Amino acid sequence: MFSPVLTPDPEPARMEPPATFEEPAPASRGPVKAFLGLLGAGVLVAVPLIVTIWVIHIGYEFINEISAPLYRAIGWNFVGLPFLTTILIVLAMGFMATNVFGRRIIETFESLILSVPLVSPVYGAVKQALESIRSMKGSRNFKRVAYIRYPESNGLLVGFVTGQCYDPAFDKEFTLIFLPFTPNPVSGRVIAVPSEDVIESGLTVEQVMKIVLSAGLVSPTRPADKISE
Repeated sequence: MFSPVLTPDPEPARMEPPATFEEPAPASRGPVKAFLGLLGAGVLVAVPLIVTIWVIHIGYEFINEISAPLYRAIGWNFVGLPFLTTILIVLAMGFMATNVFGRRIIETFESLILSVPLVSPVYGAVKQALESIRSMKGSRNFKRVAYIRYPESNGLLVGFVTGQCYDPAFDKEFTLIFLPFTPNPVSGRVIAVPSEDVIESGLTVEQVMKIVLSAGLVSPTRPADKISE
């Protein structure tokens, strides 16, 4: 008789745990990009400060070179005198610029400077840049920001609303919009647009003024809570 051959029961198959897929960690900025980002942010802060200090230093040295010999001749020599002289001269020029007689003197002096071939372009460019910066302080005169349709295009022209007017010839109310030129908002053009054709904007006057001065390089970004995932 044949005896049955006993074989051990096979071991039950082990159940492998389900594979889990980990989401890849967001790519972090490399050290080079982080360094360049910090460097760029530092440059944006440092350059205006350095230029301002440099201009003040040039003005101070210029006035000091003229006034120092005069003070030595009369025997005046104490600490802070050149700085005080610079402040007094700047205040005097500001006083002249705010009255009619002084303004005429400044205009006569400017006409002489602008008649010099090599000096005229430099002086005109610097004055125009300063007037552009000063115009930002006068931006409170603008009521709000608005868009108008660009002719024969889907684009929009951005401008500042300065007021409204009624024209009886058209029996219609128009909105007056100032369209500044870039990057010099001192000049531009004023157009009258039918009030129903004006597109209101959510931007502030200060934001649009920065866009104009920077030729679009500085512009408001989308808030973080508005960015779609």
